[in-house]
Amino acid sequence: MIFTRALLDKLFAFIITARTTYTAATRYLSNDIRCFQLRRQDVVKLGTAMLRIFRIPPETGRCPICGPNPQFIVIDGQALGCTDPDDAQPTRLDEECPVLDVPATKLCIIENAGLRAAINKVLRGSTALTDTQAELLRKWNQDMAVSGRRSAEGAAAYLFFLMFPLNDSPSLDKKSAASQGQGSTGLVESDALAAGVDSKRPRGVKRKPGSADRTLESALRQGADGELTLGGPGAPVVAAPTTWRDRTGICAPNFGSFPRDDDGAWLAIIPFFQAMLAETVSGMFHGHDEKAVRLAANTFRIMPVGMWRKVTKALDGVGFVASFVGRMAAQLDKNQRFRVALGRLLLAAVDMETVIDHSFDKIARSKESLQRGWVNASYCEQWGGTPSPADYKRWRALRHGGEEPDVDDPFVSYEYFAGLARVRPGIKDSEAAKRRVGYRGKDRHAADMEGDADSCNKAFSIKCGLTQGVFNVVCPHVVTLGFRCLFRAESVGEALSIVLERFPQLPKVIFYDVACKLDKNALRRVRPILRSHGFRCILDRPHSITHSCSPIYMPDESLGSTAVVATQAAEVSHSIAVVNRTSLAFMAPATYMVHKMAQVAMMNTVTVVIKLRKPDMSLKAMHGMGATSNLPQVLPAEIARAVNKSKSVLTVNDFVNLRPMRWLNDEAMNSFVALVNHRDGLLRASFNRVGSSHDEDADDDGMSEGPSPPRAYMFSTYFFSRMVERGGVYDYHGVRNWGRKGNLHLGAVDVILVPIFIDGCHWVLVVINVSSRSFLFYDPMFSATHADYVPALRQWLQDEADQRLGADDVVEWDIPAWQVLTDSSLPRQRDGSSCGVFVLAVADCLATGTPATFTQEDVPVLRQRLALSLYRDDLTVGHLLEGGEE
Repeated sequence: MIFTRALLDKLFAFIITARTTYTAATRYLSNDIRCFQLRRQDVVKLGTAMLRIFRIPPETGRCPICGPNPQFIVIDGQALGCTDPDDAQPTRLDEECPVLDVPATKLCIIENAGLRAAINKVLRGSTALTDTQAELLRKWNQDMAVSGRRSAEGAAAYLFFLMFPLNDSPSLDKKSAASQGQGSTGLVESDALAAGVDSKRPRGVKRKPGSADRTLESALRQGADGELTLGGPGAPVVAAPTTWRDRTGICAPNFGSFPRDDDGAWLAIIPFFQAMLAETVSGMFHGHDEKAVRLAANTFRIMPVGMWRKVTKALDGVGFVASFVGRMAAQLDKNQRFRVALGRLLLAAVDMETVIDHSFDKIARSKESLQRGWVNASYCEQWGGTPSPADYKRWRALRHGGEEPDVDDPFVSYEYFAGLARVRPGIKDSEAAKRRVGYRGKDRHAADMEGDADSCNKAFSIKCGLTQGVFNVVCPHVVTLGFRCLFRAESVGEALSIVLERFPQLPKVIFYDVACKLDKNALRRVRPILRSHGFRCILDRPHSITHSCSPIYMPDESLGSTAVVATQAAEVSHSIAVVNRTSLAFMAPATYMVHKMAQVAMMNTVTVVIKLRKPDMSLKAMHGMGATSNLPQVLPAEIARAVNKSKSVLTVNDFVNLRPMRWLNDEAMNSFVALVNHRDGLLRASFNRVGSSHDEDADDDGMSEGPSPPRAYMFSTYFFSRMVERGGVYDYHGVRNWGRKGNLHLGAVDVILVPIFIDGCHWVLVVINVSSRSFLFYDPMFSATHADYVPALRQWLQDEADQRLGADDVVEWDIPAWQVLTDSSLPRQRDGSSCGVFVLAVADCLATGTPATFTQEDVPVLRQRLALSLYRDDLTVGHLLEGGEE
């Protein structure tokens, strides 16, 4: 059966563009085409076969604004069913890096877990404290009198009891407990009630349902006429909710110093104490200037009054700390003990990062960890920088010998990142996987606990059977960078592994709906890597309102990082993809991959076009920069350089891609290619004039001084892709006129330069050295092989010489005998985004006959000079390494 392109276009429009179901598509095609009689199952097969022949360009998986190393990403899992998940066995090449047992006492200022729970109860509501909790608070208060402000816990106690006085009066305590519904026995029975045990009931006798907690308040009923009665018919009266403001007795709020209705003060006090005293403080100042924070803390402690105002800028990045300091400014000036205690508390929080660093290193290198096969330490040492795809390929060849399945095949790994190649192996935690299998039902929450200090109320589902869905990685501009299918329950370990695998330079901030757990998990597995990259985890705004964890992870407490950033980008992506969930949900995993890849490519294409053309989307807003930035308010699609020598137009976005850690696109590459050829033409004309007239003043620019440079010609980036366009098969007829149109004369050229874009994410250069009768293959990463590229160019040179020079010259040149060289002395790339800069710089050196002596450290300057040359559309003042007049 033969299907027309028009029919396939309609099917594509239904399933991918409009994201409808195959049922609807079948019904429409049956009504629209009289002879169409396929069943829905057959239409699914037809659509799958159609999508399999599509080639998805790598550009569809890149954000033109964020580049290869986005500062912010949003990750989230999307629930989705999939039939026969057991038939899919995704291959993962990963290392065993489990969560190390860093004690909670190393992560918290308050070491006692019971005391942290008591503080948390005081800060969150008015529920009466148990006897044990009250005793812990009393002991903490007594220890403060002994240790005073010399210890961090003593300083914390002073500040806490200043805001929440102990008020240790037994009669008041009993009255408080009774008023809060704990019974007339007060705090004596509170421990038993909290544990669900009746202290007056004999052991072994079960309590009758509804026999406990019966009070007069619980017997109140509201009749149909709205009148309240004690007992009888009617709806139970719902008691007014109580908050921390309603607490009486022990640790009641100090409304004498700060009035009850002073929301500004209490909204600064409670988050500060919750983060500092009731939770882990590890990561509080992570990603910020810790030296400046330490200076501010010591200024509070030892410097005269008023000096602290000059050093508090370092605290602005942590919202609850900055709010507390700003709100307590008067107390800091008047009360020296208050000031010293605050300084001691901040110093303990920032110093704890160094303490945990040493503790992590000691545990990771311990004999026990090494004997169990844990490689946390060696993994962090090897992959802590900004590795490249070549580094990963070398590791894979050394570790697995090339015998493992191709994990870059989306139907092997069941993941797809069109524009992000792997740069690190993944990490796994076999211990956590075993632990999660052992939990069922309500106990699943315990499976997701990240240590004793994890107080978050969130947990993943561990339902077995259908796959949990797909894990999406999205940039703040709602461009889906990639996804991974999940065939087991979603976990923070999977999220961490994806980020490590795909980003050479880790994002500055990751937004995730369980960022609190991700942070605790990551910093106990690959802590040195995250510390060196300044990696932070923050909750996205839609999910943060349901979390009970530390303010450290709340987006509104880190406005310096989250302002104007679309933290809900993953939810937007989900809402777009969820429309055709019924169509894709129960496909086989391989079939689902085909449809998801096409859907993401289409969705990204539409998203990028809309964002680049949206009239109110300025470049400043798209980069998420603050209002203080002096970046001009221009559109990325606005023309920055009119038609240049390459007959192309460079936009603002093309120049943005010349910034550090960005990929060079075809427009920038080909514009520079045109400059190289233009300069070579001027050099040829200049030397011809000098040779004919022997006039030393013939060249005012001095380009004729010294030996004659090689005669060079450089093809555009489209040359090779056009020559092998059809399924990778060589096609000379597709490029037979390219040399003639470009004024390439094989008999009058020394060097031919051919830039090639390989694997959709990497630039290489093939140099055809006509003068020395050889080919030179240059890969900035030294990772690719020339076998896939040089043979086609050798055949092109043979055909070109036969057509332009004649059979005699072809025999004389003996092109099949030319050697293929790889010069290891040429500069090597050490990052994952500068391959285009290296290729252009080396091509520039070869075209002018100068040595390529630059290194990775010179790339920022090379990018600036490249931008200058493209903006002026001029390269006649010298070559790229020399730059030009500023």
